[in-house]
Amino acid sequence: LALREKMQDYIGMGQSYVNLGNVYNEIGEKESAIINYKKAADIFKQEKDDKSLAFALNNIGSAQLDINNFKNAKINLEESLRLRELVGDTKGICSTNILLGRLYTNQPNHDYKKAEHSLKYALLLNKEIGLSINEKDIYYELSNLYKQTNNADSAIFYFEKYNLILQEEYHTNLNSKVSELQTIYESEKK
Repeated sequence: LALREKMQDYIGMGQSYVNLGNVYNEIGEKESAIINYKKAADIFKQEKDDKSLAFALNNIGSAQLDINNFKNAKINLEESLRLRELVGDTKGICSTNILLGRLYTNQPNHDYKKAEHSLKYALLLNKEIGLSINEKDIYYELSNLYKQTNNADSAIFYFEKYNLILQEEYHTNLNSKVSELQTIYESEKK
């Protein structure tokens, strides 16, 4: 960060603040994460980098959602979505819609119709661009939405889809670890 400041690499500084925010977010220090994401957002706004600004706002909104600051999360996520649509960032639009679906489901004045629309749209985009990384999250959020609206069949349907992906990930990781151990064993055997 200090080197980027010295070089007056403002976009790089913003990226460093995002990275710092990610570290704080990962260790559960949401307020520190938000502070760093906001520093990044200010820089990206000043530099007129809408794609990076949308990313920073998405991260701010996500961290705010994690601490149940629904009002501010909604403001930041909706602005992130607007910018992502403006720059044509389909992957980002999908990601922000997942967070908006979670927000609309869990905020005190639930808006289940908006939640369902956001999550189904995210699922559609996810399939269109072939992104399997978000699929598990979408299924989990849809299951939670339908659980809260007492739609048991749909809640179970999406939870089973979510669980299937979890099991596939577990088996993939397990196979990788077994293969790694087998390689170590074979090399030590020689």
